[in-house]
Amino acid sequence: MQIYQAVQRYLGVDLVGGFQRQGARSTPHLVFNRLSEEEKKPEGGSEGFTLIELSVVIAIIALLTGVVMANYHQSRKTSLLRMSARELASDVRSAEGMAISTKKTFCPLVNATTTSYGVYVAASPANSYTLFADCNSSKKYDYGDVDIKNNNLKKGVDIVSTSPSPLNIVFIPPDPAVYISSDGFSFLPSSQITMESKTGGKTIIINKIGLIEVR
Repeated sequence: MQIYQAVQRYLGVDLVGGFQRQGARSTPHLVFNRLSEEEKKPEGGSEGFTLIELSVVIAIIALLTGVVMANYHQSRKTSLLRMSARELASDVRSAEGMAISTKKTFCPLVNATTTSYGVYVAASPANSYTLFADCNSSKKYDYGDVDIKNNNLKKGVDIVSTSPSPLNIVFIPPDPAVYISSDGFSFLPSSQITMESKTGGKTIIINKIGLIEVR
């Protein structure tokens, strides 16, 4: 027993002595138990998360998700506004380009062809506009003209004002000459189209020499 106690003190373990019989002989059977507090801890060294900790983590995740989604929707609305403004400016340039190239369009109601083109925006507020062929050379959108493109603005975007209103921008070759008016008679040196969404606004400016600017 004294030997066991000495070994126990030396090794730092608890020796539980016992004997097993094997035939006529008895041999000592020793069981070693670690005297270390580390082995008494659960595997992984952690007791897990408490309900309060899990609730806090879930609340933080929900808050961050809400912020990200709000920023996404705002960014999308801003992008749609920008796209609508650029598309309208592009269609005005298309009308100008077709007039410069003297592209011919057949007009069935007047049984003739034309090389004059324009863009028409109805009295504001409006959510669409028309790219047309000026078949009767009236320098405005009216009976007998051919619709080249009827375009609806992106969802949530509206034309809130035009100057003049309604607005006709017509290009007549070969230069082309630019005619800006509401009625085809009183011509102005420039025009302004303002678009808005819930995130802001864009302005398209067109002047009588054909320059187009998006602000």
